[in-house]
Amino acid sequence: MSSRVSGVYSNDQASDIARQATRTTLFIRPVKLATEKGEFFCVIRDISRTGISVRCFHPLPAFRAAEIEFETGDRFRVELIWAKGGDAGMRFENEVDLQAITNELGTFRRRPLRFGLTFPVTLARGGERVTAQVENISQQGARITTSAALALHETVRIEGVRLPTLIGKVLWRKGQEHGLVLDSRLSMKELAEFAAILQCPQVLDAA
Repeated sequence: MSSRVSGVYSNDQASDIARQATRTTLFIRPVKLATEKGEFFCVIRDISRTGISVRCFHPLPAFRAAEIEFETGDRFRVELIWAKGGDAGMRFENEVDLQAITNELGTFRRRPLRFGLTFPVTLARGGERVTAQVENISQQGARITTSAALALHETVRIEGVRLPTLIGKVLWRKGQEHGLVLDSRLSMKELAEFAAILQCPQVLDAA
C-alpha cells in the first residue's frame, strides 16, 4: 500500500483491510469523489466488496470521510485509508454488492457524472452575447439559467474563465432553466482540472 495518512491507518492496518476481500482490476470506470473540499473526478483502479482505490487527474486535497458516486447514481460512504498524490484507497462504510456495481445495476441507467459546479458564462448566439450561470456540468451536458429566451434546439457557444470553449444545443427549458447537450465533449482531464480550479485550486499547484 502507499504511504501512511496521518491519523488514519498505518500501512499494516491498510494491508489487512485490503486482504479482507478479493479485488477486481478489470472495472475501469469514472467516479465522483464528493468530499468536504468539493467534488472531484476520478477513475477506479480496483474495487472489492469492502473497498475501492481511485486515481485522479491531480493531487487530492486532504480529506477523511467522503462519498463515491457511480455513473448509475448510486452513492456509497467511504473512509480514507491511504493517499499519495492523485491516488487514494478507501474502505466502504458497508459492504457493497460488487456484482451489481460491475454490471452497472443501479438507481439509474448509466449516465455521465454531473458535478454541482456553479459559475458564470457567456453565451454567444449569432451576433448576440448574453450572460448565464451554469448550475451543473458533465462531460456531455450542462444545466444553465439565463434570462435570455433560448429556443429549443438552438446552438450556442459557451465561454467561461478557465473553461474550454464549448458548443451546446438546447434540449429543454423551464422558465430560466435550460438543459444543454454539448457537441464538443469535455475530456475527463478537462472536467477534472476545471472542477479542481473552481473548488480547490491549490491542488493543481502541487501537481
